Amino acid sequence: MILRAFLYLLGGLCALLVIAPVAAWFWIASDLPDPRAVLDPETAPCPAPPAFVDANIPPAIRAALIAAEDPAFPKKRGLPSLNLLFGWDAHNLPLPALAARLQLAKTAQRTMRSQLNWLVQTDRMALHLSKDEIEEAVLQHSSFGRGAYGFSCAAQVYFGKSPSALSLSETVALAGLLKAPSFYDPGLHPNEALSRRNTIIDGMQSAGAISDADALAAKAELLIAK
Repeated sequence: MILRAFLYLLGGLCALLVIAPVAAWFWIASDLPDPRAVLDPETAPCPAPPAFVDANIPPAIRAALIAAEDPAFPKKRGLPSLNLLFGWDAHNLPLPALAARLQLAKTAQRTMRSQLNWLVQTDRMALHLSKDEIEEAVLQHSSFGRGAYGFSCAAQVYFGKSPSALSLSETVALAGLLKAPSFYDPGLHPNEALSRRNTIIDGMQSAGAISDADALAAKAELLIAK
């Protein structure tokens, strides 16, 4: 009888350990915005006059984003929050976490509740958005420095071009800005920008996103920003 009671108690505790986090996840999620709202058009003004409308994101910038921020993203499955909890690295966040941070930026505070909101919203991004949509959210809403929000605006501000007119070298340089826009600004810190660009090109080459010849040509190109 004592053993049976102990097993019942142990089973109840195990069930509680499973049910409580799941219930907490849904309780927190009920207060968060629709993750698909992050795909709404960016409302922040672009410091350069918009000379074009380019809704399509070139494949090269998607590949550069993945190489720069989250190389394992195309193959990742499951809930990103678990990776964040057990493999925390504040300098290398998965793309769903970046998208969630962008959406919650206006209400985020450095409190335990805000961090839990961010973790749950990160999961919701991965559950409700396709990988292409997550990439789009990050590229179209992130700050690239110099007051430029979104990749199209950054292309204008740094190079005076539309995204489709950028060279591979310029495209990769813009993707490199996301980590630290001021530090990797090619106009302010050309050496750091070149080093960052070349590192991302190496990652794209290793992943098979670009050919060896394209990688070599991109590295040889001078990086001249406005």
